Amino acid sequence: MYCCHFLQNYGNQTYYNNLKHIFNGVHLVMGFASGMWLDSNEGTEYGTLIANGASFKEAFFTAAYHHQNGTLDEKIIARVMGAKKSENDTYKSYSADPDPFLQHPEEYAYWDKVVNNP
Repeated sequence: MYCCHFLQNYGNQTYYNNLKHIFNGVHLVMGFASGMWLDSNEGTEYGTLIANGASFKEAFFTAAYHHQNGTLDEKIIARVMGAKKSENDTYKSYSADPDPFLQHPEEYAYWDKVVNNP
C-alpha cells in the first residue's frame, strides 16, 4: 500500500493481529510504518528493479530509499511484512505458498528500513 502509516501499529498489537488475517495465501505486504511522500517515479523504479531480478523486498526498499527524500521531522520507515520463507522472493523465483498466519504465526516477520535522514 502506497500510503502513510499503513503498516504502523501505534503500539496496538490488535492492529497487527487484524492485519495478519490477510496472510492466508499472500506472501508479502509492503508499505510504510510512518509518514511518506508520493512520488510516481518510485513505482517505476520498483517495477524496473523487479524486472531486473531484484527481490520484491529489496526492490521496495531501494525504490523507497531513492524517492522518499522529502523533509519530514520523523524517520520514514519502509516496512515489508510476510512469511519468512518468502523474504527473498523474486518475480522468477518464489517460495511455495506459506502456511496461513493464524496456523503458524512463528513463520512470519517484518523487516524495516529507514529511507530518509530526518
